[in-house]
Amino acid sequence: MFYIEKENQIVLFDEDKQKLQDTLLFMPQYQGLEIKETERPIIDFQFADTEEYQQEQAQKEAERIAMLNLTAADVERAIYKAKGIDFEDIVATLESTQPAGLDIKALKIELKANNFYRGNPYIDAVGTILGLTTEQLNRFFDTNDYRYLTTVTLTINPTPADAVVLINGKAQESVTVPYGDTVNYSVAKKGYLTHLGGGILTEDKTIDVELVEEVVEPEPPIEETDEVENADTTDTES
Repeated sequence: MFYIEKENQIVLFDEDKQKLQDTLLFMPQYQGLEIKETERPIIDFQFADTEEYQQEQAQKEAERIAMLNLTAADVERAIYKAKGIDFEDIVATLESTQPAGLDIKALKIELKANNFYRGNPYIDAVGTILGLTTEQLNRFFDTNDYRYLTTVTLTINPTPADAVVLINGKAQESVTVPYGDTVNYSVAKKGYLTHLGGGILTEDKTIDVELVEEVVEPEPPIEETDEVENADTTDTES
C-alpha cells in the first residue's frame, strides 16, 4: 500500500503507486509530499491495525447494533417460534418468580411499544429470562430470523468407540450451541489418523466418524556387507 501523510494524517492512499502519482497531478496542495510504502492495512485514511482504530470500530458496531429495531409483532412471533411462549407468558413467569432488580410494571409498558430497539435494556432482561446470549439477540435483531433464538446440537459417534473426541477444544461427544455458531471437532486415537472437521452449525447433526488405521511403513532391512581389509605383505627370505 502506498500513502501520503500531511501533519501526521493520511491524506491519500492507493495500492497502485502510479495511480497515486496521477492523483497528485490534480491535487497541488499535496505535491512535494513523500509517497511512502507500507504493508500495514489502511482503511478510512487510518492504519487499521492500531488499538485506537479497533476500539473505534467496536464502538461504531455497538452503536449500530443498539439502533437495530423490530416491530413488537416481529419479536413476539420469533419468541413464540423459538420458545413456544408469548409476552403474556413472560410476564406471568416474572410475576410468579419476582426476580430481583427487575421492574415488572415498567417491562409491561415496554412490551406495549410498537417498535423494539436492540439497545433497550429490557431486551437484555427478557433475553436473560429466556436463556439467550447477547450474541443471539444481536444476530436476531440484525436479521429478523427467529432461528438465531434457538439452539442446535452436534453429536459425534466415533469408531473405535474409545477414540478421543474434542469439540471446540473440550473432550465431549455432543455439544449444544446457539444456531449459526461455528463448531470445530477432532477425533483421535493412537495408531489411527486423526480426523478433523467443523463448520457453521444450523441444524441438529449427528456425524459418524470411522478412523482409518495409520499405516506404518516397515523399515528397510539393513544390508550386511563384508569388509575386507587390504594389508601389504612382504616376503622375506630366510
